[in-house]
Amino acid sequence: MGIGAPELLIVLLALVQFVALVVAIIVLVDVTKRSDAAWQAIGQSKTVWIVLPIVLLVACGIGSLIASIVYLTSVKPKLVVTGY
Repeated sequence: MGIGAPELLIVLLALVQFVALVVAIIVLVDVTKRSDAAWQAIGQSKTVWIVLPIVLLVACGIGSLIASIVYLTSVKPKLVVTGY
């Protein structure tokens, strides 16, 4: 017996949730190691970027994945440039 569409969808959703969890952990580690001065320098809230991936992970895995990708591609580079 082969894998049907419902089983494939469940596996795909579980994989997305797992990837979202791993990426959210990476983001949380990176956010917490940055100084408050760096966050102030770029005008962002450290608290928001700690809470957002966690809440979205519980509410919707894909939302957390999207927020984490946004952090890694647009917020983190600004933090790196500040040199903190």
